[in-house]
Amino acid sequence: MAGHLIIFLLSARMLAQPLWTGDTAAIHPEGTSEVGVFSPYIHSFGTWEVSTYPIWDLLAPGITVKKQWYAKAGIAIASRHGLEYPTFLLKSMARNGAGGIIPPDSSIPHILSMENTLLVTWSVGSRTSISFKMEADTAGTFGASDFPTIDFALAYPRTAHYHTHFSVLAGSDIQIRLPSPAKWIKALELLVDIDVFYMPRYATNHMFEHKTALYVQFSTWALIAGYKLSWGPLPSGTDFRIFPIIDALWTF
Repeated sequence: MAGHLIIFLLSARMLAQPLWTGDTAAIHPEGTSEVGVFSPYIHSFGTWEVSTYPIWDLLAPGITVKKQWYAKAGIAIASRHGLEYPTFLLKSMARNGAGGIIPPDSSIPHILSMENTLLVTWSVGSRTSISFKMEADTAGTFGASDFPTIDFALAYPRTAHYHTHFSVLAGSDIQIRLPSPAKWIKALELLVDIDVFYMPRYATNHMFEHKTALYVQFSTWALIAGYKLSWGPLPSGTDFRIFPIIDALWTF
């Protein structure tokens, strides 16, 4: 049972990477909090906000801060910086049977994972925005290290820097505000993105991801539904997968 829970949480966490405003230079209104079933808890302090994953923190505690540096004439610039300690999670996956993604005799070091991302958003008219991001992921390891790569879609590119200490990600998002079909729908938006991962020192050193999702906002909560596509070479061969995305968000 615990093994299945670990796999479920791992999959949900990878699919719930900052889904809506997370990969844009936008900041939530000051004093606003938002939390989702799978998406992170976010609290805004005006030009900066703090986020974390309450359930995920039990296995991989971490915190992320996003700061908006500029917002004029339809252009916004922000940076995002995060710290995470994934060692507990990796050790929980080092087992036989269900949830045993890593061999039980692996030596897993203490890992401090760091994310630094530059975000630029261009508002095109009143209904469309285009965002660009450049992310660098680094990791420091302490202690004996002898464990294999996690050769699963979504997880492989996001954990590569645990071994190589460095990886990069470039991506672009387009968000379009659609006409609301009913009075009880406060906002309706379409998100389309593409991300390219590059992992130096890996023979299979690149992965592509694409996401399309629909955001439906009601009075105090919102529903997100869509799909995420992953394609690229893994050590076991070329991998192509499509995952469903569904989440509910509450704002307060």
